[in-house]
Amino acid sequence: YVSKPVRPVELFRALARQLPDKVIDAGLPGPAMAGAGGGNIRELEKALGPSFIANFMKDYLPELENLYRRIETAYDQGDEKELLHAAHDLKSLSALFGLGQMSALASAVEMCCLQGRWQDSGPQVGKLQARFADDLEALRQARGL
Repeated sequence: YVSKPVRPVELFRALARQLPDKVIDAGLPGPAMAGAGGGNIRELEKALGPSFIANFMKDYLPELENLYRRIETAYDQGDEKELLHAAHDLKSLSALFGLGQMSALASAVEMCCLQGRWQDSGPQVGKLQARFADDLEALRQARGL
């Protein structure tokens, strides 16, 4: 389901849910990051102040790394339930931080698990491996962390 007005990122995510192995190859529309940390973070920053958000991001950046490691381990061990939960959490947290491509990849892994075909998420897990460190570093630099 995609509501109107249609936003490219939402359309992309809807397609990723239906065709995760096809859509991810095309890449998420736009840059890996939506500005300096994403629109969600900027909205929270307006409401809560820059120091709160800076502390929040310092606290939760390690959680991004933890979720990424959980995905790798769960995939390697064939733990479908853990893979599903870690991918879901990474999808949400990376979207909050404006890491659109990472969120889309995690969403594709989650969709594979929900459809009972976790083994098919290998290409997305590999792409997460390929881009994770670069995306995390870009986020740190953009936010001055």
